Amino acid sequence: MEASFDEIAAYCESLAQLIAPLHPLIVYLRQDDVERAVRTVCAERGEAWVKYQVEWKLKGPYAVRRNLVGLEGLISLYQDYRQTTDTLFERLNLEKMVIENSGRDWVRYNCQVLERLGLSNASVAK
Repeated sequence: MEASFDEIAAYCESLAQLIAPLHPLIVYLRQDDVERAVRTVCAERGEAWVKYQVEWKLKGPYAVRRNLVGLEGLISLYQDYRQTTDTLFERLNLEKMVIENSGRDWVRYNCQVLERLGLSNASVAK
């Protein structure tokens, strides 16, 4: 919605301060290659889904002002979004971890989070 990075960062910082007493673990699921990730999901979900995504996500002020259109515009939007989220995540002063999830091995990623939290699969399964 065209908020400045500083406005977004200030909002995130206020949220981080608010939740800090809870000692959260912030898990950032990301893929190194944003373009490949978007194209993979689009191929899996089909043309109707891509059209829906393009039509609503590229109508926002950010995309309109940058003339983002079609699948290429959607990819560009996500690449820009990723730069922002990477920077915001880096600035967080909370416990955090990054999981590169291109492999889509959700069982392994879940185990990584549980291990980081000091939990076992057995205790979660109950």
